[in-house]
Amino acid sequence: YVWRYRWSIEHATALVAVSEHTRQELHAHLDVPLHRVVVIPPARDPCFAQACDAPARAAVRTRHDLPAEYLIMIGTLEPRKNHRLALEALGQLGAASPPLVLVGRDGGSEAELRSEAQRLGIADRVLVRTAVTDAELPAVLQGATLALYLSRAEGFGMPIIEAMRAGVPMLVAAGPHLRDAAGDAAVAVDPED
Repeated sequence: YVWRYRWSIEHATALVAVSEHTRQELHAHLDVPLHRVVVIPPARDPCFAQACDAPARAAVRTRHDLPAEYLIMIGTLEPRKNHRLALEALGQLGAASPPLVLVGRDGGSEAELRSEAQRLGIADRVLVRTAVTDAELPAVLQGATLALYLSRAEGFGMPIIEAMRAGVPMLVAAGPHLRDAAGDAAVAVDPED
């Protein structure tokens, strides 16, 4: 990959990064001069800003067996997304807190996350949903009380923008990797605490 990246950087007419953080990472790790990199954030899908009506949200909630109130974390089930932190926090909140719905494809961590939820005694409050389609995602997201995005490493953090467009409050990991997406519009927390 390093060879490929270096070759691409040397031969590219233009270099585009999805965030200022990615631009800085290219400079720090691959010695790309900052003046060669232009930041162009990814396009936002307008479907997240369109309110899903109550029957549509209810149908999706029924199809995916979701409760009336829930917290949501969207993203591939893999270590860098930091789902374990959310599970640990949920374990500390007690049974009165809404359940946590993990939405995304299994990137190799689903079994481990289910095991961790079992170990923490919260397996009944952690719902893993790997079959939510792109068309259903706005309704699932709009039904959430709070969206979490605690990733330790990202190029941009598109689920943050999607949640904001859907009108769902966000709790994000603090750090420069999510600043371009979240700005000051989300509550930022230590991704290790």
